[in-house]
Amino acid sequence: MKPQNKPNASEKSSKTSTLTTQKIERILSYLPWLASLFAIPILCLSFVGLYHIWQAGWGLYFMGLILLCSCLLALPLVYLRYSNKQSKTQPEQETLAVDTGDWVSPQQDWSEFDLACWNKLNLTLEDCLQQDASWGRLREHAIVLLTESAQAYRGQHHRSVTKITLLELLTLTEVVSRRYRRLLKEHLPYAEKIDIASLQLIYENRDRHQPILKLWNVWRVVRLATPTGWLAEARAQLYDYFFQEVKADLQHRLKQAFLQEVARVSIDLYSGRYQNDLENTPMAQDKIPLSLEPNPLKIACVGQINAGKSTLVNALCRELVTEVSPLPSTSSVNRFVCRLETVETLHLIDLPGLNGDAKQLNETLDILMESDVVLWVFKADQPARALDLNAYRAWQARYELSSNRTRKKPPVLGVLTQVDRLQPVREWAPPYPQASSASPAAQEKWAHIIDAQTYLQELFPIKEMVCIALPENKPVFNLETLEALINEYYSEGLMTQLNRHRLSPLQATSIKDEFKRAYRIGQSLFRQYVATSNSPNKTK
Repeated sequence: MKPQNKPNASEKSSKTSTLTTQKIERILSYLPWLASLFAIPILCLSFVGLYHIWQAGWGLYFMGLILLCSCLLALPLVYLRYSNKQSKTQPEQETLAVDTGDWVSPQQDWSEFDLACWNKLNLTLEDCLQQDASWGRLREHAIVLLTESAQAYRGQHHRSVTKITLLELLTLTEVVSRRYRRLLKEHLPYAEKIDIASLQLIYENRDRHQPILKLWNVWRVVRLATPTGWLAEARAQLYDYFFQEVKADLQHRLKQAFLQEVARVSIDLYSGRYQNDLENTPMAQDKIPLSLEPNPLKIACVGQINAGKSTLVNALCRELVTEVSPLPSTSSVNRFVCRLETVETLHLIDLPGLNGDAKQLNETLDILMESDVVLWVFKADQPARALDLNAYRAWQARYELSSNRTRKKPPVLGVLTQVDRLQPVREWAPPYPQASSASPAAQEKWAHIIDAQTYLQELFPIKEMVCIALPENKPVFNLETLEALINEYYSEGLMTQLNRHRLSPLQATSIKDEFKRAYRIGQSLFRQYVATSNSPNKTK
């Protein structure tokens, strides 16, 4: 019954929000008229006040006051400019993190290899802009970025740039244009009012404003004969000093943003993310499909035999909803659908224990490559870690392959189970850590738990490590911490899922579809031929 009530509530909320939006738009439509009512009297009073100041002989004092206010306004700008110069003179080791600006940012579902290419492309485009920052050279700079990106993904081949389909090329131009258009609307004032004819007129008459500029410079020299002129010139120099730099910075940001859009789309292009038909996916509108209903997060539980994986799955599920069919790779892998308090639906994959078998290891790694979050389960009183370490290294080695470099690695959470079996075994009185006034046995227990956790964190480069205990007929320890950690990495798991979906291979085109295409173009050519044959103007 709950799923039937939700659409009604959402429809009501959407209608209410639509009515509210219409009221706000109606109110905003009156703002220019109200602003003009206040602005006209203020402008009239300003002209009257300036005339009175001039008649009273207070012009020098008034210009001095304006210059003082301008200096006070310029103080924050001077501080910002000085801080920027200081940041540019820092050692080279501190500038390894490329400043890509706040207009264009990398995709959230990119892999480490994609992010490394993004940083290299940003360094390349900055070098290009330093060599020649004219608007006419942006095309050549974009080709340089495309070439470098293609060589990073397709190898050092002279045709690596053009090894793309026609549809992918059209997608490249479409996505860059759409993103840059949105960027201009967000950051460029009056972007909707600037037409091509005005820009062309300014460009054609760029040399005709020189006589007017010369007359203005003569007037600036003449007015220096009065104290008021000195103050006005000082204020003008102060404004030119800062606002010319603002103008140059705005142009640099617009050029940088354009090239960054080219770099970002080239990474998606040559990594294979544009192989699928974008018109049927949210990527066509540049949207991350998290607003849609995502697939349930797949959490794989991997570890040695008797590490406590099945017990952990039962504890997380609490109430086992259903057991879905085994995964096709092996009949010994089961996937369970469960719900946590913070996450509605999860798929927990209980993998077979690592035992050194090569075939089973490959099957386990295949499943890990298709998982969104990995729970690596370690038994606290298990001294041998070679099986875990070999499996982890083999899994990481798969991401070094050229076919998997653009795959985003799922977050790995370490789970140290059965900590209640550490010495002293008879001591078990959670929660831990306890106060300093606890018994020596409790302090010793906690010390052994910390030692085991530290050892594993030094051995495995895992993001987080949680110590838990799920003994029978004894208090459970730290299970809620693991649930909170799963909730914390839920968004990152969805990004891993999105990356995997975007990199899914292009579906093979059936012969039937190709036959339909050939039939349609043949039919069109036949109609054109018949129309030409029956035309009365056809020459015999």
